Amino acid sequence: KKYDKLDGVKVLEFINRMDYAYAAADLIISRAGASSISELCIVGKPVIFIPSPNVAEDHQTKNAMAVVEKNDWQGFITPQLRLIDWQKSK
Repeated sequence: KKYDKLDGVKVLEFINRMDYAYAAADLIISRAGASSISELCIVGKPVIFIPSPNVAEDHQTKNAMAVVEKNDWQGFITPQLRLIDWQKSK
């Protein structure tokens, strides 16, 4: 609810049709699980991977690194981000 007033930002609890969401997106921000990465390789959109810090042996970071290195992507991988309240930061 606190991001509802930001132009161009839509936060949803759940998306039934990810194909529509991917098609509408200019940029995708995603975890780096194997299923997500396999879908995103097909979609062909720019991606910011945020690997989950709560997984065994940090495998999501390894997944993201492997896809970026193998496909020579201009990918961006970042550790867990803290979202800030944009209204307070202005």
